[in-house]
Amino acid sequence: MKLKKPKGKLPWKDRKVIKVKEPYRRRNPKGVDFYESTSWRAISVDYKARYPLCENCQRWGKLRLAYVTDHVIPIELGGSKYNERNFMALCDSRTGGKCHDRKRGLESKGKHVKAVQDENGYLVPANREDVFKLLGDCSPGGEK
Repeated sequence: MKLKKPKGKLPWKDRKVIKVKEPYRRRNPKGVDFYESTSWRAISVDYKARYPLCENCQRWGKLRLAYVTDHVIPIELGGSKYNERNFMALCDSRTGGKCHDRKRGLESKGKHVKAVQDENGYLVPANREDVFKLLGDCSPGGEK
């Protein structure tokens, strides 16, 4: 049996091609693989299990759940990936806070805390108290 060619235009000929955009990523593509790795996710979950509250909010007398395990000294700047001295549990807009969002904003303006090298040669914060001073009270109506 021979198939007949339909008369007129084919239905798919007039359709526009829609390009699908890459999903939006908050970090640069180089760091994406690390943050999506099984090992980092396990470390992050373990850290947040031990520090379930935002460390900055807690420092300022507020109680807010942490959502992010943040690298105080960004990996892109030589911060240690796995040293807990470089970790900080922070809230962000997903938990009603803004500490992580504020920290990323300050970093984008070139504001960072002083760092020292750990035993493996990677950077960790010299003094965690400096992070609290840099961020200030991130809650609405708090100190800036």
